[in-house]
Amino acid sequence: MTFKPVKVALIGLGAWGGEIARAIRKSKKLTLVSCFDVDKDSCRTFAGKYQCRPAPNYQSILDNKEIDGVILIIPNHLHPELTIQAANAQKHIFIDKPIANNVKQATEMVKCCEENHVILSVGHNFRKSSCYRRIKEMINDGSIGKVVSVEGNLSHDGGLNLSPKDWRWFQNKCPSGPLIQLGIHQIDTLNYLLGPVKKVSAFSNHLYTPAEIKDVAVILLEYKSGILGYVGTNYVSPLISFTNIMATGANLFCENREKLYIQKKGSGNKENVVLENIDTELAEIDEFASCIRDGKKPEVDGKTAIEALAVVEAAIISNRTGKTVLIEDVLKKETDKINETCF
Repeated sequence: MTFKPVKVALIGLGAWGGEIARAIRKSKKLTLVSCFDVDKDSCRTFAGKYQCRPAPNYQSILDNKEIDGVILIIPNHLHPELTIQAANAQKHIFIDKPIANNVKQATEMVKCCEENHVILSVGHNFRKSSCYRRIKEMINDGSIGKVVSVEGNLSHDGGLNLSPKDWRWFQNKCPSGPLIQLGIHQIDTLNYLLGPVKKVSAFSNHLYTPAEIKDVAVILLEYKSGILGYVGTNYVSPLISFTNIMATGANLFCENREKLYIQKKGSGNKENVVLENIDTELAEIDEFASCIRDGKKPEVDGKTAIEALAVVEAAIISNRTGKTVLIEDVLKKETDKINETCF
């Protein structure tokens, strides 16, 4: 049976919005019919480039019966409001990570989508890369033995160029800075590989960026399985991206999601692992379209995205209190008091 392309509108046309538009143009499962951005000139230019209609405002997209779903590439603090509006308008939603700035907001978003029977898919695309897919296979088939510990880092120096014109400048719009923007990629990917986190201890500081956000964070993780891990992230050093897996039979080293090396037991040498090429942006939006047509659950639905966000929230609390924080407590609590002091 021929797949009927899903008609979508793209909201938020910055750099990452362009990457998503590229993937939509490549896809055979979606059609971009409209776009919107608060910058009207950019919206018109974007619409011309991608051959879609510029919308005068977000509400006009929600009122358009032709549109099946919205793709939201917008600042974190706008995620709850625009998602809930879309769900109430019976539009399916793809939203880039993080799902929201705190667990309470995210829970409200998930509930609204469930009540309106619309798909909510969250753009944690790192886990879809061939490097992590291969690592997952090797963990599952036991070829590297039992995982003992993990470490990961995703950092870049974008924070040095922030100004008050940027939403990432502000603590209430981008709590924990690089942790919620960059580190959460590592957190979600490790959740995918290893299962849920049990507890978190964390340190975070403001060192060098002109912005009011924290610009460096280190978090220690204990997974429910007993595996221990470390995730580091900052907004001030040159780009670095790696994930290392230490296991009883071999060590794995993933660099920039593009290269994977294995050091087998008894050897001091690293061997290259051949990987297939996966367009992760295309994979995640194609999955979104398939879920709309088939009624299936996305790999990263709202509840899965909350599991990663809860680790970030636990890290913020741990840094403030100097205590280890249980993920279970973060997920169970109504976090109003926590948010008053941490966000």
